[in-house]
Amino acid sequence: MPTYSLLLAKEDDVESFSDVFKKDALDATGDSRLEKIIRVKNPEFGDGGELFLFIKKGYPPGWLGQLHANFKIEDKVYNQSHSGVVAFKSDERVFVLTFGYSSHLLNPYRLVSDFGLKVSINSLDPGSIKGLERNNLVRAVRSVEHSPFSRSINSFGIDEAFELIKKVSGRLDGEGSESSITGAQALRFSSSRKLERIPDYAKDAMELYNSIAYKKTSFSIIDTLQLVTDKANIDELDDGLVAAVRSLTDKRFEIGLPEVSDKHAVEYAFTKIRMSGRKPDLFLDDYRKELGDGLKDLEIDVFKSHDVRAFWDADNGRTDSSLYRLMVGTLELDGVLYAINDGAWYSLKDSFRTSINGSFEKYKSDETVAFDWPKIVDSGKTGNSKRGLKFVPEDDYNDRACNHFGLICLDRKLFRFGDDCPHDKFEGCDQLDIKGRRLIHVKRGRRKSQGISYLFDQGEVAARALRQPHYWSDLCDRLEKIGVDEQLVDEARNNGPLNQRWKVEFQIADSRNSSGEFTIPFFSRVRFHSAVSEIGLDYDVEIKFIDLKGQNQPTSHKDLDGSDPDEIEVIESD
Repeated sequence: MPTYSLLLAKEDDVESFSDVFKKDALDATGDSRLEKIIRVKNPEFGDGGELFLFIKKGYPPGWLGQLHANFKIEDKVYNQSHSGVVAFKSDERVFVLTFGYSSHLLNPYRLVSDFGLKVSINSLDPGSIKGLERNNLVRAVRSVEHSPFSRSINSFGIDEAFELIKKVSGRLDGEGSESSITGAQALRFSSSRKLERIPDYAKDAMELYNSIAYKKTSFSIIDTLQLVTDKANIDELDDGLVAAVRSLTDKRFEIGLPEVSDKHAVEYAFTKIRMSGRKPDLFLDDYRKELGDGLKDLEIDVFKSHDVRAFWDADNGRTDSSLYRLMVGTLELDGVLYAINDGAWYSLKDSFRTSINGSFEKYKSDETVAFDWPKIVDSGKTGNSKRGLKFVPEDDYNDRACNHFGLICLDRKLFRFGDDCPHDKFEGCDQLDIKGRRLIHVKRGRRKSQGISYLFDQGEVAARALRQPHYWSDLCDRLEKIGVDEQLVDEARNNGPLNQRWKVEFQIADSRNSSGEFTIPFFSRVRFHSAVSEIGLDYDVEIKFIDLKGQNQPTSHKDLDGSDPDEIEVIESD
């Protein structure tokens, strides 16, 4: 049974069949491997169609020379990767069938980006799915799952509004001649139909694409938020982003800093501009100042070429990250709200945005943590660039804060539990407040979704485990081993989260934004909303901020050479 790959052209962008191709794709002289292009029209194919056949020249494969040197080969051996495209009209729309490796010849700006996905989810019963490709946005996990038998979509572990479905496949059990389909941008389907009957199926597929039947099934989650894959839409959003960067008063975007191990003190600088100096923190206003007069002429290609470099130890360890991929913020375009995360744009449903933002505002404290995150200076390395000025590593901060507040520091002390624990080791928390009944988790936010989301993930895992009596008892045993006061340990044993209402407190170190507020990226709010849904019935939950703004002078000085913290301490079970 043959398999076809069907795409839908945009309604307003294609006047002739040749419009579906990239520029110069139909110029045989532009590709030395292309012998000729054959074009054949057929007014009877659908409502009119045309074949574009790309004939490649025969040439020996690169590995053949090695064989000739060792074996006597009499026959001529050539590679020929021919490909073809059939463009046709059906029901006043232009469709494209691809054969061989011809999809790279098509202009993505002229094609509908979610045609195959929409047709598939409206064709398949949610209980007959065989394959699913999705991203879990709260855990930053991409997965591709296949099943030898049909399954319910819910059996794939779909996490409500936090799953981004990119591709779906399954078998069709109806009376049609199509046996299986896979949908993303293209609709791939196996069919017993002859080629001349495909335009009839395209007409049926168009009806399925326009259907809203999926909204009554588990597939309705695709409307919550969607990855923007339409090239023209992405260009518009990128233009809006650059316009916001050029504006000195636009506050919608900020720079997230590269992810670096929390055991290091880190400096940051812009690269591929002027490298005027390193700083313990970077903001979009710093980038604007760095560009100077060049800001007003900034274009997206130049913006995408700039990086942020993180320097993290005395041996000049460093890593570069694309400034574009570090941007966080939201933009409204044609009445739709979009968010950028890790260099990708997503459209947000209003009700989803309202729910996510509502959770964050509900649990965010108006009070900041009454203890500064200190800075240190790399001795002998300061100068006009202020090189060497860094915030202390996270474990250093936790030690100082616990000494200041009289708490127990459990940062980097991973407790190993029994074999039946879903996580074989984890931090109970960074700071333990037994008298105040608080499990405190601390993170320097850096305005990057991935790191902050990990903080919420850590808090959720620990909170769920420590409500189980044997895990809490295990924790108290370990408190004894690390020398915690006996009375405090007894209080912890008698007043664990199963007996008393404890609080899971997330402390995020960051600076106020240009509007004077503390905030976190939207997709970190999504992860927080998910965590609260899991632990909010059993614990009080709160987000507090540690204010980094305005700390221009270090509160301590020491040589960083050789000062990396010790390896993670793991306290083993008996």
